[in-house]
Formats: sequence, C-alpha cells, structure tokens
Amino acid sequence: NRKIALPNVVSITVDEINAAEVAVNYLLQRDYRKIACINGPELIQSSMDRLAGYKNALAQANLAGAANFVQDGGFSIAGGFTAMQRLLALEYKPDAVFCANDEMAIGALKAINDAGLKVPSDIGIVGFNDSEICQYTTPSLTTIHKPIEQMAKLGGEILFQLISNTQLTDPVTELVAELVIRDSVR
Repeated sequence: NRKIALPNVVSITVDEINAAEVAVNYLLQRDYRKIACINGPELIQSSMDRLAGYKNALAQANLAGAANFVQDGGFSIAGGFTAMQRLLALEYKPDAVFCANDEMAIGALKAINDAGLKVPSDIGIVGFNDSEICQYTTPSLTTIHKPIEQMAKLGGEILFQLISNTQLTDPVTELVAELVIRDSVR
C-alpha cells in the first residue's frame, strides 16, 4: 500500500495523487468552489499524495484554497470531527470538504450535523478508501474506492512468484482507484 523506491522491493498501490484529483474535480463539477481538505498526518506518504492531488485539482481550476482550509484530522473519526469544527468556525467557511479517509469524513459529517447544517446542500463531503460504513451513513458518503481486495490478492500472487523464484517483470504495481458516487455531494 506504499510506493517504495528501493530496488527489488515489491509495492502494490494506487495513484493516490490522481485519485484525490478525481475527488476534488467531482466537487468542482458539482459547483462547489470553497473546498477544504481534512488530511492525515503530514509525514505519511498517503497524506502527502492526497494533499498534492487536492492542491493540483484546485490549481488546475484556477482556485486557491485558503491556507486554513487544510486541517489535520489524524486519520481518525475524532480528528475529522475536530478538524471540521475548526473549518466551521472560520469566517470564510468551506462549501465542501475532501477528506483523505472515510473515518475523517464520518467525523466531519457529525460536526456538520451538530452545527445544524445539511450535507450535501450546505456542505458536500467526499471521503477516501470506500470503507463499508460509507454506504450506511446518512447521507451515504461519496468516496474514492481503493481496491484493497484486489491489492491483497495480487500481493499473495506476487508472494508465491517470489517464493518460487519467478522473475518479476515490474516490482511496482499501480492499480486504479475509482470514485463511488453516493449522496454526500449535491
């Protein structure tokens, strides 16, 4: 689940920069313009990649996200809740939020509901990973589907190839993540 730039080290991942761009572009296509980001810890590669994708999408749309529109949610529900509270306390409030994982999106959803606002009419939310719980929230969460099962299966196949001394053609496999549209975006 990480790209590792070392010789002979196998990695299976998705292009998380592109996946984050897809998520933010979807918000842009749905006419959101003040898009915030609740991200994970800044030194984790997936956080860096997802933040880069968020920034790329805004830059391509000629939008500059406010500096305080990026909040660390620590990849947890409680962190997403607190980060969304900070965003809602701003004078210039976002109309959408890209969350770098589904747990933070669920926390953000609760903070928005607790503030008396409605998703998606007041604020749209997109998560990342497509955790099973996304389809059971109210509203159900639009998210990026990361093909974890496919990654695990491929990892097992590659492990057996390595055990049998089969030469790998490429130690890096990058799968495609897809947007799953549900009800948290208008």
